[in-house]
Order: sequence, then C-alpha cells, then structure tokens
Amino acid sequence: MFTYIVRRFLQMIPILILISILTFLLLRLSGPDPAEYMIMLNPRVHPEDILREKMRLGLVDAEGRPLPLYTQYFHWLKQIMQGEWGWSRIWPNQTAFGAIMLFLPNSLILMGASLIISLIIAIPIGIYSALKQYSTFDYTFTTLSFLGMSLPTFWLGLMSIIIFHLIPSRLFGFPLFPAGDIMSFGKSYQGTFYDRLWHLFLPTMVLAIYNMAHWTRYMRSSLLEVIRADYVRTARAKGLPENRVIYKHALRNALIPMVTILTLSIPGLFAGAVITETVFAYPGVGRMLYQAVLGKDYAVAMTDILFLAVITIFFNLVADILYAVVDPRIRYS
Repeated sequence: MFTYIVRRFLQMIPILILISILTFLLLRLSGPDPAEYMIMLNPRVHPEDILREKMRLGLVDAEGRPLPLYTQYFHWLKQIMQGEWGWSRIWPNQTAFGAIMLFLPNSLILMGASLIISLIIAIPIGIYSALKQYSTFDYTFTTLSFLGMSLPTFWLGLMSIIIFHLIPSRLFGFPLFPAGDIMSFGKSYQGTFYDRLWHLFLPTMVLAIYNMAHWTRYMRSSLLEVIRADYVRTARAKGLPENRVIYKHALRNALIPMVTILTLSIPGLFAGAVITETVFAYPGVGRMLYQAVLGKDYAVAMTDILFLAVITIFFNLVADILYAVVDPRIRYS
C-alpha cells in the first residue's frame, strides 16, 4: 500500500504540471496581458509603473522587450512555488489565495448542505427502488431521476426564482424565498441564522435535486447487482430473515462503491457550483471563479484552478485507498 501511495503521488506531479501549463496558456492568450489593465483602469499611469509591473509579472526583461511564453510560464511557476500567488485585481487588498479563502466557507456550507440532503433522501429511495424493482414506485422514481439528471441547473434555478420569488411577490407582496445573495441587507434580522438559512434554501434545493437524481441511480444499480450475487442467494437458502439478508449482507456490500463515489464528490465542495452560484448571486468559490475569468483577474483565476486541481487529484487518491480499506478483496501491490 505504501509503495502504491508513493507511486500515485509521483504520478500527480506531471498531471499538475500539465494542468498548470494549460491554465497559464488559456488565460494568458485569452486577452491583453495583466499589466495593460493598469492603463484601462488609470489612463494617467506612468510608463515606468507599467514597465515595473510587467517585469514583476515576468512579461518583459529589464529593457522592456517581451519575453517568450515559456519564460513567462517558468517565472509564474517559480512565484507559485515560493507561495507568491499574486494580488487580486477585483478584490482589493487580497492575495489570490486570500480571495479564495474568503469565499470558500460559503461554498462549503452550500455544497455540504446539498450533499447531505441528497444523501439522506436518495439512498433510502434507491434501496427501496431496488427492492421493489419494476413496481410503480420504481418506475416513478426512475423517471424522476432521469428527469432530474436531464434538467440543467441554470434552468432549474431560474424556475425556482420565478415560482418561489417573483410570483409570490406579485400575488402577495412578499417572496417565499429570496432570489439570491447570502443574507438580507438593511434589515433588523440581517445575518442571523434564520436569515442565512432562508437565503440558502433555493440554491441548496436546486443542487440537492440534481445530486439526488444521480445518487438514487447509483444506489439502485449497486444494490441490484449485489442482491443477485451467490452469497445472497446462499444466505436466503440458509433460512435467514429477509431483513437480515438485505441489510447485513447485501446492503453492506452495495454501499462499498458508494464510498468511492462520495469521496470523489468531496472536491465539488471546494469547487462550488459555478452555474448555481452565479444564478443566485451566491458569493462562493464557483461564482468567484466566473467573476475572475470574466474580469481578467489572472492571479485569482489561475490560483483557483490549480487549487481545485490539487484537491481533485488528492481525493482521487483517497478514494482508491478507501476502496481498498472497505473492500478486503482489493489489494494494491
């Protein structure tokens, strides 16, 4: 196991380097270089200040001549390795990594709440759907699962805003739920627990519905595969009660693939939901990345993508290790 972990860590290095190269090229070639925004923001900026900023970013040499892209990349990578993430242009007085940490708690709350709700609802439905295969219950929730997987989150978000905010506001003069943001402003209850919960409801439900559709299908398929196994038939042949056969033998093994899928879902907690957070104007990491790319905030965008890449690769490794822990049949040599 130790050898496998070391080998996987070594494999992570070229993957991260490739991701960093692609990220650097895509963002750097997508528009003007970062220093040119100094002119756009302040036309009276001195040429010396522009040259100094370009030199700091590794865009030009001391004489003002442009450096090749590979030299710019190695300069940027060196700064990253030294912990110099750069400063945000959109969020003043914040480093790129500091800006991410500023919005990360909001994304963790949103994504964590939606994941917990979807698991609590989807796993029992998937189990019962597998046990009652081809029943009305199974057909109903299978259809709903396919529908939930097919609906785009931006459409579901917009429909929820229309149904729970716009229509009640016009009919009754007040909304059932807010259309966006994280709290009410200018109200006596601003920032209270119930105010935060009220604003969290719609984006959480949109993400939970999307997640439930997938988790229900995963749980149903996994349990259907297990209950047809020989050891389950043997347990029934020995005369064990059906509940014990299902919940002690079948369900215990059917949950093993779910552990892997759950672990692979954890990076999504850190990544946020770009579309949902943007639709609801929710200040999370996903919306922050969208704003950084749109606003050409290169330092924040590149740092955010690298941060998410590291998290994703790390939890892929954790998923492989946990799969071997919960399933004794798997051994890494």
